Amino acid sequence: MEPAAALEMITEALPATGVEEEEAAILARQLLIQQEKSNFRHMVADTGWFGLAIPSIGAFLSLYAIRMNATAMDLGLLASLPAVALLVGSFFAQWWGRRHDNPIRAVMAPAFIMRLRLVVLALIPLLPETWWIPALIATMTLFAVPASVSNITFQVMTRQIIGDESFTQLVSRRMMILNLSVAGSTLILGVWLNRVSFPINYQIMFLVSFIMMLLSQWHISRLKLTRPRPAASPAERRGEDQPWRDSRFLRLVPLLGVLYTAYFSVVSVIPLRLVEGLGANETFVSAYSVLELIGAATMATMASRLLRRYGSRNIFVVGMAVTALSAIILAGAPVLVLALPAALLSGGAWATIDISQFSTYNLRLQNASRPSYTTAYTQAIAIAIFIGPLIGSTLANSGVSLPAVLLIGAALRLGAGWLMGQFGEPAPAREAAVAEN
Repeated sequence: MEPAAALEMITEALPATGVEEEEAAILARQLLIQQEKSNFRHMVADTGWFGLAIPSIGAFLSLYAIRMNATAMDLGLLASLPAVALLVGSFFAQWWGRRHDNPIRAVMAPAFIMRLRLVVLALIPLLPETWWIPALIATMTLFAVPASVSNITFQVMTRQIIGDESFTQLVSRRMMILNLSVAGSTLILGVWLNRVSFPINYQIMFLVSFIMMLLSQWHISRLKLTRPRPAASPAERRGEDQPWRDSRFLRLVPLLGVLYTAYFSVVSVIPLRLVEGLGANETFVSAYSVLELIGAATMATMASRLLRRYGSRNIFVVGMAVTALSAIILAGAPVLVLALPAALLSGGAWATIDISQFSTYNLRLQNASRPSYTTAYTQAIAIAIFIGPLIGSTLANSGVSLPAVLLIGAALRLGAGWLMGQFGEPAPAREAAVAEN
């Protein structure tokens, strides 16, 4: 029996057995606190194991494709097509959620299917070599659908297993553990992949990551509900909660989409520039990725102060200018070591921009927290992430040099920052409050 139901039974039954109502309430509260502490520990442990596996489908996935002789267009499709699948999955997630009263049980099946992609990735080198790249793109695209369902269901679940008083602490702890586990795993895997021959090095990495993902899911299975499902708003019950007919949503979200499109326009060609243009190996790419993470983690701690002092408009302009500078540095770097500052700049600037755009979205839209708006927002960002990588990969595939593609991407980032800078600015203090929460 879930603690949420058990609490109600205790509260009702104990007075009938002679126990004072006040004592029953205290006992019920103690049970709730005990279970939420257990939920807290399992959620943090889930993040740790998950973070150890993330680099295999994050920092090193593009290198896996490059070792399979992927072209710039292949890398663009590898980055963009899963975004379309995420869009499809967001629709399916709403139907999946309505079929299950318990979001913990609802998340288990899509979460396990999503984890199976690691096994499939490990098996791809067993296919004929001409099938490798199509199989890789198809795997990441198809498995993005259950990943989307899992992610959305997981977000719903999180608000029903922990109280508001502990939620911010949980998010902070999970972020800290995630950063540490991803950084440590990235460095270790970078050395491993560089010392063992291809493809066995990647196959072992994927299979070990799958085991870590299973350990992550075991901790999810130990969670228990402690909070009731939030009640639907009257507009939701009447079917009138339609963000795509909200004029404020239609004005704001496309602008945020431009931001994502411009940033991701050259993301897919960066690994190609590092490996083919500058001769990077897996060890260097791991160091580059960790520097990006350090930049992001550092600026995330400063985001609330920056938002309070400068406001989102200036953050967009300056932040996108810094990401443009990062692309310019990569385009002009003659040797690998001079490309490293680009990682710090890009990671730090984008983390600050991402926090700022999230604040802008939540403060500008009164209905931002409603499920229909959250889903529509996710869909708009997915469309932008689909379009963005195709810009750089199409240019590179048509014969434009990688440094030139990066310079074009820098210009797009500057333009997107200018466009966002023309948008109004909410009160800086309110932005900071959202960033802190």
